[in-house]
Amino acid sequence: MSLQITLPRSFFWNHLGKTIEYVGVYCASLLIARGLGVEGNGVFASLVSFSQLLLVLSSFGLETAVNTIFPRLAQGDAAEGRGKILRRLLVLRTGLFIGIAAPFLLAATWFSSWLAGPISSYAFVLLAYTVTRSLIPLLAAALTADLRTDITARINVAVRLIELACLWWIAAHDMTVVSVLHLFIVTGTLQLAAYMVACRRLLPVLRAAGPIRPLLAFGGIYWINIAVDYVLGRHGDIFLLSRLLSDQTGASLYDVSYSITQLAQMGATAGLGGVTLAAFASLAAASPSKMPDGYKIMVRLVSLLTIPLFAFLAFNALPVVGCLYSPAYAPAAGIVQGMVLFRIAGRLFGGGENADVLLAHGSVSSLVGIGVVAAFLNLSLDILLIPPMGAWGAVIGSGIGNCTANVLGYLLVRRSYKPSLQVGYWGRLVGVCLLLSFVVSLFDASSPGVTAALRLGAFLAATAACARLLITPDDRTRLRAILIRHDRTDPPEIPA
Repeated sequence: MSLQITLPRSFFWNHLGKTIEYVGVYCASLLIARGLGVEGNGVFASLVSFSQLLLVLSSFGLETAVNTIFPRLAQGDAAEGRGKILRRLLVLRTGLFIGIAAPFLLAATWFSSWLAGPISSYAFVLLAYTVTRSLIPLLAAALTADLRTDITARINVAVRLIELACLWWIAAHDMTVVSVLHLFIVTGTLQLAAYMVACRRLLPVLRAAGPIRPLLAFGGIYWINIAVDYVLGRHGDIFLLSRLLSDQTGASLYDVSYSITQLAQMGATAGLGGVTLAAFASLAAASPSKMPDGYKIMVRLVSLLTIPLFAFLAFNALPVVGCLYSPAYAPAAGIVQGMVLFRIAGRLFGGGENADVLLAHGSVSSLVGIGVVAAFLNLSLDILLIPPMGAWGAVIGSGIGNCTANVLGYLLVRRSYKPSLQVGYWGRLVGVCLLLSFVVSLFDASSPGVTAALRLGAFLAATAACARLLITPDDRTRLRAILIRHDRTDPPEIPA
């Protein structure tokens, strides 16, 4: 089946599933934040961030390697070859987790008073929570690389809905950090079992060894980039906030602010994850001449899907926070505004599209170098600014670090494919959306919920009315040209 058919279908299922899943995850985070309160939510966020650190250290970049290299395997015996590789990777992932995560958790619990904090009180339940989630991403990456996103969508949505229903019941009784972790252990086990069933054709009894050396070489290098993403992302900042400040309030407010900002980011782009990388990898192998146009249209598309909501939050964060959470979280509104302004600025130079193109092009070491520079800058600013500024120090450090990564990533893409910086498009989009956001911020109502709904409705209607200024016929022509049918004659070899 051609990419013209499989890619839109895969994107549809991936986007639908991840959008519903993300709504479920976000609603679950709302219930947890409301049920645990500001301080309790900070403790939970710090535990999840530590768990994510263990997952990063034991990942070895295998998910990205699978998503990048699986589409390049020969089609004739792809199922058997992928099955052999996947089985060995699962064994490797298990060994990595045992060899890295468990000793690290024990050391943090028994020997390091600085790291321990709330971790010492939840050591074993946190270990169980992390174990259930260590194998799921690898199985999901294998299905996504094969563009079988309808399966991943059904599994993930079902599990998220179960979690949401159970959290609703727990919130109505006595919610504690331990009860939430126990629930996630059970649902994580169910999700892992469902993925094992979905991948059963790839997981028969272990026979001959598969060629995993290229994936290990690729994943080992990209492993550094995953660690970099941890530092540049939500969990690294929350971990530092929980360690560098005397209470968990700053971590809690930052967690809530990041959740709202990420809701604006993921609400319209959830389906692009994984599928975009697989599509760029296929284009690089079969139609490399289409990569420049593919990059340009993807940057414009992602900007069109994200900047309007970022602009809305720039002037309307306070009623949104009050509506979704409670007055106790009102200080998070200013943090949200700082985050979205940094993200709007960074979109001038692209974002995740830069990483996807560089991965498809094979420039893994360059991508890792960008991440190391940005992560070092972010980490240095966090350590310097968090003690005197609290959560705002993390906002500034993360914002500058991520913008630096975007600029350096664009420069590398430009060196390979010569795409022009789309200043005019970005300026039009940002100018129109910020103006509309300011205008609707003048509307007011009796409650935060009504105010947020009224402003958002007016903003979306006005933005849709201005769509002709933002989407050009040339954009549609380029997108159709990228998706035209093409056939592979000689499948490319796996890079050594």
